Amino acid sequence: MSAPLTHAHKHDGRPILYTQNGEEVTYTHIMHIPSSELCRPGSRYSVTTNFFAGAFALSTAFAVMHPLDTLKTKMQAVSSSTLTYKALFNAQLFRQLMSGILTSVAGAAPQGGIRISTYEFTKVELDRRNIITNNHPLLLSAVSATCGDIASSFVKVPREVLTQRLQTGQFSSVWACASDILQREGLKGFYRGYISTQLRDVPFMVLLFSCYENAKALTGNLCEESSVFAALFGAVSGATAGFCTTPFDVLKTKIITQREGMSLSETYKRVVSEKSHRALLTGAIPRSVWWFCVCGLFFPIYETTKASIHKGHEQSENPSLIGTVKRVFT
Repeated sequence: MSAPLTHAHKHDGRPILYTQNGEEVTYTHIMHIPSSELCRPGSRYSVTTNFFAGAFALSTAFAVMHPLDTLKTKMQAVSSSTLTYKALFNAQLFRQLMSGILTSVAGAAPQGGIRISTYEFTKVELDRRNIITNNHPLLLSAVSATCGDIASSFVKVPREVLTQRLQTGQFSSVWACASDILQREGLKGFYRGYISTQLRDVPFMVLLFSCYENAKALTGNLCEESSVFAALFGAVSGATAGFCTTPFDVLKTKIITQREGMSLSETYKRVVSEKSHRALLTGAIPRSVWWFCVCGLFFPIYETTKASIHKGHEQSENPSLIGTVKRVFT
């Protein structure tokens, strides 16, 4: 539908809305499609709306679940041969659970905003240009998720490098950590482990959004209407993707937290030599639980926030439309 709504009235007790072209839109239809979508094809939410909703949702989720992330990081950073519960769960651990939280949350905001807004924008543009249409939802989600992750990687990798070195107790402040990296490695030090991070996150994002988008499609977009469904589907998708990508997360953590630089292949050989291939699943349970909780928080917050931002923007730009709808249905 290309024309905006112009007037409305009741017919036989049934509310009717009309466009300038005389097309009829029922109340049920209009309640599920905002006016901006009726005026143009594509996503109902702007890039800016998606950005701020994604930024708020990811930073909130990361802040809440940071202690569990610290636990997972410490499990993966130490040598597999010396990893014991007695060595891990000590008084020092509990003092360090919140280490790096400000750095993580501050970086998560632009990371979440860039990732989700790029994802949504790419989906709309690929479909609009008939490059990959909604007739191939899995491929559309996979390509869009990959683009979103690559776009956000320039913020994500430095955030993880700084946060994980703080979590493992190597530095007492982010400034000391950043200064050390600049002195020893230069700017490229902030992107140590970039390849291993992308090998972990591209398949993670593909699995996550493919599962979530399919759940939305199969349930008639219940995720956008119910925070419970958004939390459930998001949590299960996140846990599944998190567990499957644990081996690359182990390698990435080793590369980032070690003082000496090591290649991906060298790190793999060292990890496997310590405790066979089982070492590649170190921290799999905490990582899966962490992503279950993070995605269980992220998706309902994201869906609710973007709808709220869009609604407020729509009301400010279309007072006559809102007033018309209120007069008809009240």
